[in-house]
Amino acid sequence: MTPSTQPGQDEPLLHGQVLLPAISRAMTRCECTGITFSEVTGRIACGSSLDAVLAQTGVGGMCTACLPDLRSYLSRAFPATD
Repeated sequence: MTPSTQPGQDEPLLHGQVLLPAISRAMTRCECTGITFSEVTGRIACGSSLDAVLAQTGVGGMCTACLPDLRSYLSRAFPATD
């Protein structure tokens, strides 16, 4: 049995005889450096700026794939206040 997809859909996964859609999960760390987003937030909570943390750790500086999920993670960790 060969699964089929439509353009723009994630590749489905075959589980037994049931076709399941692929699940896209948010990253929780920079895969290039191994630094977790919780470590980034901890450093920010201790007074470092985001720019300083990124420069010191290298997070987001190589392939940049983690940056969208890091931004989302940080917006939940440090909600904007009016």
